[in-house]
Amino acid sequence: MGANQDMNIYSVNKVIGYASNGVEYAQMYRKEIFDSLHFKDYYIFLNYLSRNMAVYTDLMGYPRNKIIGIYNFLSHRTTENSTFTIENFLEFLENQSNRNYELLNQTDQSIEVKINQMDRYKIWLLKPGVVDRIDYIVNNSLVSVSHYDKTLNNVEEYHNGKLIKRTFYEINGNPCYEQFYVNNEISVTFIDGQILYGKMAFYQYFFQQLNLQQNDVVIIDRPLDVIEGILPVLANKVRLFSVVHAEHYNENLSKGRHILWNNNYEYIFDYADYFEAIIVATDRQNRILTQQLNKDTEIKTIPVGYINKISQNHTYKPLLVY
Repeated sequence: MGANQDMNIYSVNKVIGYASNGVEYAQMYRKEIFDSLHFKDYYIFLNYLSRNMAVYTDLMGYPRNKIIGIYNFLSHRTTENSTFTIENFLEFLENQSNRNYELLNQTDQSIEVKINQMDRYKIWLLKPGVVDRIDYIVNNSLVSVSHYDKTLNNVEEYHNGKLIKRTFYEINGNPCYEQFYVNNEISVTFIDGQILYGKMAFYQYFFQQLNLQQNDVVIIDRPLDVIEGILPVLANKVRLFSVVHAEHYNENLSKGRHILWNNNYEYIFDYADYFEAIIVATDRQNRILTQQLNKDTEIKTIPVGYINKISQNHTYKPLLVY
């Protein structure tokens, strides 16, 4: 991948959590290389996270200014520490018609706030004194969940136990956009005077807001349920790459020229001509995929990790079982 210092490099992932797997670690190894070359690299996460993304990205060592969470980006928020406290919320309650409350069931993880016989709040803590989210419960039914970082980030609304809507807020408290859900899937998004139908339209809108340039690089790390939506706004507009992180086909169910692809990569292989290169981890993967794909798209071998020095210490006993 030829590069220049003026381009931006975006690695596209879906989600990150406490139990990061090989994809996130592959991104981190790649980030170390980009850092050594002084490239401007950014890491995009497309899935909604109920907890402040900084909790997870900090564990992996991502610099805050290189993280782009789609929901925060579109509400003009940066990735910041969670600092909204229990005291902030209780002060808010007191200012709302001087509502009386009683604190119940205090643990290290949560605190219940009783307003009356019907209404109560359950405050979930990110760490002692710091709010993660607050459930609003009426007559034992969940009505809404408010998520916080530095300020109110977003509010979920529920009906009969099912998520129906999220409202996302700017850092100053102003509502920014609304999203409606059917069966926990995005149905409609109202944003900036536009109506976006479905998840893919939402993703496309996001990538349009990035104002990508022709020499920018976009690396797709998790394509399933993503690439078919964003390819129309990326193809022939940026330098597009995809990483094949795992075995890409089922050998037992493949016969002759009929290849049963891994469903994570099938769409990319079908539309490989739009990619500058597909990246694999080993030369063996490269040889097999080059033969199977039979397209002009270049297949590049880039190992996931590396070592600075090969140890010559062979004092261990390879056949010994402990």
